[in-house]
Amino acid sequence: MYNEIIGLIEINLPYSLGNIGSDISRKYWIISALNSMHKYFYMGMGPGQSILISGTNLHNFWVEILVEYGVLLFCLFIFMWIRMFKETIKIYDSFSVMIISFIIASQASLLSSSSAVRLRIVWIVLAIIILFLKKIRIDFER
Repeated sequence: MYNEIIGLIEINLPYSLGNIGSDISRKYWIISALNSMHKYFYMGMGPGQSILISGTNLHNFWVEILVEYGVLLFCLFIFMWIRMFKETIKIYDSFSVMIISFIIASQASLLSSSSAVRLRIVWIVLAIIILFLKKIRIDFER
């Protein structure tokens, strides 16, 4: 199964027409990172350690989370995003529309060529969203 996933990445990871060399490098880094996971028993390399694979960041938020924190925390992180989205849909106000917009827009930007894992603002906004949803839940229970 693992080889099939790597094969799909090798075939389907798109290249931009502007900078094929850069895209090939990113593809190589992603595949190298996924291949190195078995050395760490799929438990993750540790925060910030994915840079050891390529000498630079992996340029993909989701792959960095998976490689640095492991499969278990990656699944919990995905579950958290899905739960935030589902809980936000239940709320009908302007702030919830902003949160939904952030969740949707962030998915595209987190696949971009930057390392959002190391940007504090991503984690601060995520914490604000979680706190907002907890406050709404507490208010609803009263």
